[in-house]
Amino acid sequence: RLPRRHDRKQRVLGICFGHQVLARSLGGKVERAARGWCLGANEVSLDLSPAPSRARLASALGADALPLRIHQIHQDEVTSLPPGAASIASSPECDCEAFVLEDHVLAIQGHPEFDDGMVEDMLELKRSAGLDAAVADEAFRQLRDKSIDEKTFQTWSRLCRAFLKTS
Repeated sequence: RLPRRHDRKQRVLGICFGHQVLARSLGGKVERAARGWCLGANEVSLDLSPAPSRARLASALGADALPLRIHQIHQDEVTSLPPGAASIASSPECDCEAFVLEDHVLAIQGHPEFDDGMVEDMLELKRSAGLDAAVADEAFRQLRDKSIDEKTFQTWSRLCRAFLKTS
C-alpha cells in the first residue's frame, strides 16, 4: 500500500518503525544497527537543502531551533535510502535520522511525539524485558543529561504539522 500512496503522491509521515517501513517498502534497506541500541535523547543535525518542501519545513523550525534533540528507542536503522530519497538529518548514533522523498514523504527515525517521561517508561519496560543493565543505565544517564525541553518538543511538532499541511 505504501508504494501506491507514493505513486499517487499522497503525503505520508513515518516515525520510528514507520521510518523503517517506508524505507524498506519504497526500495531502501533496513538492518540491525552496527552501533547497537540507540536509546535516550540524541542531538540531530538537520540539512533541509535536499527537501523539495524545505521552505515550508525551515519556516516551521524557526531561526533558533538548531541543533535539535530527539528521543530514540530503536535497534534497527535505515542503511540504504529508497531510490530518489534524500537524507535530511543525521546524528553520531544514526546516519539517517530522517529522509524525504519528493515533497510527500517524510520519515523520522526518532520519536518527536515522546516526552522524557514516555521514554523513561519505555526504558523501564525494556529493562524489565531483559535489556542489558549497563545499556539501560547509560540510556537513563543520557536522558537526564540531554533532556528534551518543551521548546524542542514544540519545534518537532511544528515541523511535522508543516509537512502534513497540504497548502
